[in-house]
Amino acid sequence: VKIILQLEMERQDLNGTDREALEVAANSALRMESMVSDLLKFARPTPPVFAPHDLNQIVEEGIALAQYQLNQQGVQIICRLAPDLPAVMVDESHLKEAFINLVLNAAAAVAEEGEMVVETRRRETAVEVTVADDGCGIPEPHLGRIFDPFFTTRPEGTGLGLSIVRRTVEQHGGTISVESREGQGTRFTIRLPAST
Repeated sequence: VKIILQLEMERQDLNGTDREALEVAANSALRMESMVSDLLKFARPTPPVFAPHDLNQIVEEGIALAQYQLNQQGVQIICRLAPDLPAVMVDESHLKEAFINLVLNAAAAVAEEGEMVVETRRRETAVEVTVADDGCGIPEPHLGRIFDPFFTTRPEGTGLGLSIVRRTVEQHGGTISVESREGQGTRFTIRLPAST
């Protein structure tokens, strides 16, 4: 369906009203595809395959994959990646997907021209990655529920994104925490055990 809609939008004989209707339909198809994908990941997660990886590389590749969406939303991203981090024993694709989900979730909270800072660092026998934004923040009553499956405050959300992120991080022997102030922004911190 999505491909048919995209091909139709490329037609030169479309008037403005028809093009707008097709764009609405294409965006709806993308949202549905994302919702179905989230539901499948939640209901039938694939088991992780662990190998040593460079956390900075996973972060850089994740940002590259999310960059188009960030550009569309006008979100400025600043990276501060610590050099010489020890390797982490992870499933690269699972962790990258979780990181992208976290970045896009943060981007949704940031106003146009907003900013997001991604940092990595070593903490004793662990490595951390933080994603901080200067967005709207999370209201105090919601803060304790954001990792609950199906909890969302966004009309277009499934409420599964952060739940899947937490499950992925915990499968890797790590933890995820959140700090937020309404109107000032939010900071997520993932901590993973170093493999060396």
